[in-house]
Amino acid sequence: MKRFFCLPIILALWVGSSGRATTLSTGDSVQQSLRTGSARQLATYFDKSIELIIDSEDIEFPSVQATHAEFILKSFFRKYPPRRFQYVYQGHAAHRRYSTGTYQTGRETFQVYVLMRETTARTDRNVNPGPSQYRISTLHFRKITE
Repeated sequence: MKRFFCLPIILALWVGSSGRATTLSTGDSVQQSLRTGSARQLATYFDKSIELIIDSEDIEFPSVQATHAEFILKSFFRKYPPRRFQYVYQGHAAHRRYSTGTYQTGRETFQVYVLMRETTARTDRNVNPGPSQYRISTLHFRKITE
């Protein structure tokens, strides 16, 4: 009898923790992309269109297609190759995760803001939504002047 009682609890804990691990690995992958300056890897986490702001380049797009944003970031990472990236703060609210971090190059330092929204994958219009995932909807690079 105890086995039947413990099995649902263990299963619930395992399923609950696996969802959190996916979210954490997404945040870790975004961090790794910024550390290495990989626009291609970062773009795999973009929503279909994102808000992209890079103040040092006078780039301010309230909505840019993911493929175009990847191209812009490749240019940015070439001009400002990463030396270090570190999250300063991470938080979450209903269906959102947000992070701020510091992106350092040889001579410049940028404050980075990343907002990820929970999206639901749909395989068919008439079928229930698929599993949810977090996608980057906002990405800001603001140059820190000393």
